[in-house]
Amino acid sequence: MEDQVIDRASQLLSNDPRTLQQAHVALESTKANNPIGHTFFPRLVQELAVYQQGAVVKKLMSQALGQSSPTRAETSESVNDAFRRSTIAESGTELAQASLFALVSLSSSKAFALFCQDNLGVSEELLCFFLENLKAARASTAVEDLFNTADYGADRGHLAAACLDGLIYHARASEKFRQHIRGHARVLPAVLSLFEDDTIKQMSNEVLVSVRQGVTSLVLALALPKDSQEWMIEQGYLRLLGSICGSGIRRRFDDGDKCPGGCLFVILRLVENSALVRKMREARVLSIFDPYSRSVDSALPGVWQVVKELLDDRCRISRAKVPKPAIWSQAVKRMHDVDVPTVCSWEGCSEGEDQASELLGEIDLEKYLTETRRKKFSRCGRCAAAYYCSSGCGPVRASCRR
Repeated sequence: MEDQVIDRASQLLSNDPRTLQQAHVALESTKANNPIGHTFFPRLVQELAVYQQGAVVKKLMSQALGQSSPTRAETSESVNDAFRRSTIAESGTELAQASLFALVSLSSSKAFALFCQDNLGVSEELLCFFLENLKAARASTAVEDLFNTADYGADRGHLAAACLDGLIYHARASEKFRQHIRGHARVLPAVLSLFEDDTIKQMSNEVLVSVRQGVTSLVLALALPKDSQEWMIEQGYLRLLGSICGSGIRRRFDDGDKCPGGCLFVILRLVENSALVRKMREARVLSIFDPYSRSVDSALPGVWQVVKELLDDRCRISRAKVPKPAIWSQAVKRMHDVDVPTVCSWEGCSEGEDQASELLGEIDLEKYLTETRRKKFSRCGRCAAAYYCSSGCGPVRASCRR
């Protein structure tokens, strides 16, 4: 492992955009080929986060954001103005773009994302940075190029995809980041703008699917944690689900339209709480889905009708059991597809290695969340970045010199 960390870190610390691009592609390839339940890629990313006291993170942040390495002392400044003046789309620097793509790819690990935010104190800066570049990228390049590939590319046309992924990864990882989203009025308009008619018309089916899946993941990142559920309903974030369903209504997709099913399991997560059901009734969420009832119902036959009754304010709120095996297994698979789990930093430890594969067939999403979010690992007291198990790794933890 040590050789791979040093080799990858040397690439990520480069000032050459092409070397950074190669490192990014290699990381994506390693992640794609890392079987569920195996700890190699998660541990590699965690080691890159703490490499030489965060040298990789600081380097990528400073190059992507176009300024000296951010510190906690700078967080009180007017970040909106600062990042509005220096978006990547406007500067057009290949180094800034390559650094952003690598930074976002690494941020798919919750441990890495938390290191960026907790050790550098840049949660609000990152949020503003992603939003400004999302807007600037849409204004500065052809829409067809915005979301072309999962691993983006060398040109600024893929900048919007990276920024959307950045929002998803950091919102999923950090309550602090979600707090900043709650305090930022421009997040919802920025994401809704992706579904404007003129924008949608220019998108191929492949691009449109990427946009819709990305936005579904963002809404899911806000719907799963309890700290943002009520707020997202009140602020109208569920309107995005209507935009997702509506944007595919006149398209024919080769593999069928799976996005309505994704939208439905966001709602299924929320209807488990009767207080949230009342909030959704007050927000008239049912009216958002009514025009697309047929496509939502066909995605998961029988489920939509139950949800529809729960959201109808003419019906009594009951504890009726929503039929959920199929939808929950989809939810678990989606979370495995997008999450890089936190693992013990000791290479010799296998704790948690098989947990993901055991839960893959589990149909209970609540159990999945409980099992994967319980405090299984604690941070090292020396570096506050490495993660160790609660048992069995004491000698390694004591000798940590990161």
